[in-house]
Amino acid sequence: MKNFNLFSIAFAFIFIFFSCSSNEELIVEENPTALLKSFTLERAANGAYSLGYEITDNAIAENLLDAQTNTNEIHLYATEINSEKRTKQQDLILENNEINVTFFDSNTEEKPQITILDKSIQTARNTSEEQLVDAYSLTGNEDGTVDLSFHVKEKVEVSFVYNEAAGIYEIHLVEGNGTIANFDRTFTKEDGEALHVVFVNHLIDSSAARNPDETIRKIKRPEWIIN
Repeated sequence: MKNFNLFSIAFAFIFIFFSCSSNEELIVEENPTALLKSFTLERAANGAYSLGYEITDNAIAENLLDAQTNTNEIHLYATEINSEKRTKQQDLILENNEINVTFFDSNTEEKPQITILDKSIQTARNTSEEQLVDAYSLTGNEDGTVDLSFHVKEKVEVSFVYNEAAGIYEIHLVEGNGTIANFDRTFTKEDGEALHVVFVNHLIDSSAARNPDETIRKIKRPEWIIN
């Protein structure tokens, strides 16, 4: 009888041990680690776009281009081998005034998407739609915040407005007597909701009319959306 009790205790201990181990594995599987740590999308003063992003030590990245949708697909996979290069960099090209980037995270099955709507600097100049923002960059962080930094042209006045009806953050740029050229702003992307930001350029066309108030055109560009 004594041996039977010892056997029962040992069996119960083994059962509890493996049950705990299984539960720990389930917790790990239910809360996978995101392979994408951050990304930075940038437009230089010459209009060139580029993308930089950082992945975890145990991740690898594969870049593909979906020609039909002009989407830059970045597929992230977990690996047992530590990555030698965690920071990646690539150029982006405006196609039909648009850039699309999608990250495919095989660990979390999440698909962060970035859409940029813009015109090339040369095209904007030819159509008298030259923008008042000179260069900008946006950085997506692990905590869901997005940092925007931008530089405007000389004497441009800047104001920030949230269009609640449209759910869009508007950055209004007006030719005037502005004294600050560099600006920084942090936005928070809510889960399940798109973060939509647009620059609104107030341009004066002096050849259209004598009254300056009647010649202001609003050019909404560049514009970006993160899903």
